[in-house]
Amino acid sequence: MPVDPNSPWLARYILHDVILSPRFYQPFLASCLLHAVWYFGINATLVSKLPSGGQKAKAWISALLTSSVTVAGGLPVCWQFLQLDPLQTTADLTDLDTRYSWCLGAFFTASLWMDCLLGTLFYPAQLQLVTGWIHHITYTYIILWHISRGQVGLLMACSAVQEIPTILLASGSINKRWRTDIGFGVAFFLTRVCFHFATIVYAFRVYTVGWYWVIPALPFPVHLAWFYRWGVGFFSQGKRREIKLE
Repeated sequence: MPVDPNSPWLARYILHDVILSPRFYQPFLASCLLHAVWYFGINATLVSKLPSGGQKAKAWISALLTSSVTVAGGLPVCWQFLQLDPLQTTADLTDLDTRYSWCLGAFFTASLWMDCLLGTLFYPAQLQLVTGWIHHITYTYIILWHISRGQVGLLMACSAVQEIPTILLASGSINKRWRTDIGFGVAFFLTRVCFHFATIVYAFRVYTVGWYWVIPALPFPVHLAWFYRWGVGFFSQGKRREIKLE
């Protein structure tokens, strides 16, 4: 069933069927295993040997894997999005609703829940209610919602770009020698402010029927607030304080 470009929110699958589909649960379980192997491997070979290898560093091990895989896997879909003609919509994306895009969505979902599991066991002080449980549950629903609407490829294409600064943030949080405040700030501004705003404008102009543009607009104020906090911390005189972000 093709995606209606004017009504992308119309359900194509039932959420229950999405979760029980082999296209979802097989890459989901495989991704959970990958995260476990990655976490214990990086913690044993790197983080535990660093002076700063406490709970905070451990909390970013999974985030580094999540952001790296999301960027590497989602950028090809993002390139498809950027190559669309002005008269085309996201319904013309090759990987809008394919097994490949489902795998990306399942991987990201597994990342959220493995962070909750690993955080509960190994870095509970870093697993906060809002930025941890509530954030992860909300994004789980967002991913499943996009899969059920046949739009997960679009979500992962946008996520690929916006996860670029997370790679820098996670790397710097694991090892302070890898930290680059300027690089993070520039990357954050270009991806989570400029690119994010462009996707909102695109959704508003293309999907003239309904409220689909509201979906990408919802987290935009949060990104603006985060960027403001980074700017205050970076440009403040005297000692620069670390700004806690996602």
